[in-house]
Amino acid sequence: MEADGENMIITRKAATKIIICGEHFVVYGAPAIAFPTKITNEVRLSEERGPFPLGRKEGFEIRSGKRRATAGADGRAEGEEDLKNFLQLFWTLAKKRKAGTKLVAKFVNHGAVKGMGNSAAFATALARCLLKYSNRKMGEEELFNLVQEIEQRVHGGRASGIDARTVIAGRPQIFMKRFNPPKYEIADAELGLPNGTALIVIDTYKGSRQSTSETTAVFAEAHGIRAKPWELDDAGRTRLLEPYASVFKGMLAQLKPEGDAKKLGRHMDANQRLLASVSSKGIKEAVAIARDAGALGAKLTGGGGEGGAVIALAEKKKVGRIIAACKKAGFKAFAVL
Repeated sequence: MEADGENMIITRKAATKIIICGEHFVVYGAPAIAFPTKITNEVRLSEERGPFPLGRKEGFEIRSGKRRATAGADGRAEGEEDLKNFLQLFWTLAKKRKAGTKLVAKFVNHGAVKGMGNSAAFATALARCLLKYSNRKMGEEELFNLVQEIEQRVHGGRASGIDARTVIAGRPQIFMKRFNPPKYEIADAELGLPNGTALIVIDTYKGSRQSTSETTAVFAEAHGIRAKPWELDDAGRTRLLEPYASVFKGMLAQLKPEGDAKKLGRHMDANQRLLASVSSKGIKEAVAIARDAGALGAKLTGGGGEGGAVIALAEKKKVGRIIAACKKAGFKAFAVL
């Protein structure tokens, strides 16, 4: 198969995710709930053969639209800083390649927005491409560790692990991070939305986005946290997490087909109030628009901040109305569950 003059080798997709509850609090040890979505990110791995034009090297390259990051055979990386974070996967999984070739990974986003675990989905899809290319097999836990390492690079050392775990598993997850000793507690969860409801994602991007690493720092500062998550003492951890605990329990109880959609919506609203410090003007506007158009509840999802995403719970018959109201305000909106 040919693509842009290159020999296509492997294509892999990975589901994006939506955090239902637990944003930011999960970093410090609170439980979180995440669902995979029907929106995928794709990686297309191809092989370029030399001789290469001046300024291009043998080695590895990542392309995302017109943006590039390249690593030469000498290990030096050049290009876009965010894309350079993914190059480690090449060195780990594809050290042996054909002489005189460059492995090229094209990142293709199929509609996911900020807050949907894009970096975890791209890292997972790229790792699976490289495993196939190298004729290697890897268990889910080892793959998680690889993807989580990339997530830590992308998110400034504060990635909780919930994105990587949900994307790799492809199933709803309840996730908790422990610190003494450090470990992850993750479980597949038989969860779903109440009958007759849908979940809408609203993208508030209008030219500017804050990174997740920036919003995790904002959240920490707003709560007076100066220590790393694993350095926080028990009293400080309890003080931070206690207000969220009741929200989590309430949402967990209603995330089932026979759940009470109105109660779930109210818990989403309560969760949003706890995330005020990382809610931009756009997020607050989108939440208000969704509620005014008939949503049962709405809150940010993912890192939040400028250009962040919002989720809204709605009766299926009101989904079109809510999406139309968001689009009228200049926000992209679509159903994911």
